[in-house]
Amino acid sequence: MISSIELGAVLAPLISALGVTLLYHYIGRDYLGAAENEYWNKFRRVVLGSFDQYVRDNSAFALTNSAKATEFVGTINGTSQDAARLFEDAGYVQGVLSGLKVRGRPEGDQFESGSMVYRESRSDLVPDALAVYQNHVFWFDNGRGGMDVYAHHEYSAANPFVAWQHYRAVGQDAAKGKSLVAPLLAANGDL
Repeated sequence: MISSIELGAVLAPLISALGVTLLYHYIGRDYLGAAENEYWNKFRRVVLGSFDQYVRDNSAFALTNSAKATEFVGTINGTSQDAARLFEDAGYVQGVLSGLKVRGRPEGDQFESGSMVYRESRSDLVPDALAVYQNHVFWFDNGRGGMDVYAHHEYSAANPFVAWQHYRAVGQDAAKGKSLVAPLLAANGDL
């Protein structure tokens, strides 16, 4: 019998390879920007949110995870689309392969309103989509006309060689992620 850990180490790279091929080869980076924020996040909320419990009950995996207080960067005054445009202008693309983030609130759990990632391979031979690391930014509607922004730096979900490390959150660094996002919010007059 194959253990969950061994299965994950096999499945994560396969899912990552399939995902990056579909997203970047067939769909294309042009369809992963701010204009597609609402579409991708609605798709992710329905698919990942709906199947999370089934996946948790039948495997050692999960499709959603909680936002951590240590990942909070600041607040953007504006809509989810305003946040998506700000991050797209900084080189971020939709975080389609990222786990759906959930934030607990007194009135009930809340799914993220947007999720984008920045990947830079720093090599002419390796496309940015296959960078080893990514900076992941995600945000929640705060109900006061703004978006609460969270971030962390981590192994890339799109690179099959490090997908399993990404899934297990090995080396995930909230401080580094926040340090890369805070200047964007400050330059926008937020934070």
